[in-house]
Amino acid sequence: MPSVQCGFCHSPIPAGHLQCPVCATQIPEADGRATRLLAEGAQVRLVIDQKYEVVQQLGRGGFGDVFRVKHLMLQREFALKTLHAWLAGDPRMRERFFREARVLLDLTHPNIVMLRDVGQWQSMLYMVMDLCAGETLGAILDQRGRLPGREVIELALPILRAL
Repeated sequence: MPSVQCGFCHSPIPAGHLQCPVCATQIPEADGRATRLLAEGAQVRLVIDQKYEVVQQLGRGGFGDVFRVKHLMLQREFALKTLHAWLAGDPRMRERFFREARVLLDLTHPNIVMLRDVGQWQSMLYMVMDLCAGETLGAILDQRGRLPGREVIELALPILRAL
């Protein structure tokens, strides 16, 4: 039997479970059809909060994940940042997450992504931001190693201007 993976975080889901043990995403149950399709190895389309279709995972960190999503009505792609479900239950972590969202709302600069939406879907907190094209700094460093000083300055200047 092919392994079943969460359509959101791609973690393995044990047989018979209807919820991901990592991110707590519920497996849709359209008359049992979704579970049967998952058991057959099919990918299930995941829509968050009836608005955002997950296109791909962009990154994973200690506090959450970032996904490329498509807004279903606007037909535009955004970045959706989540707080891991096991952290979302901690009132201090929830406050920190929402504080970050409020700070982003107050920052306006061409070098800072704009916050577009904040919400809760099932047990997951999320914020939606503009999607930036290009590679992450981590990917560049993994690929090229240590960068020359001049290039570091060129990368740092736009960040410093934003601050």
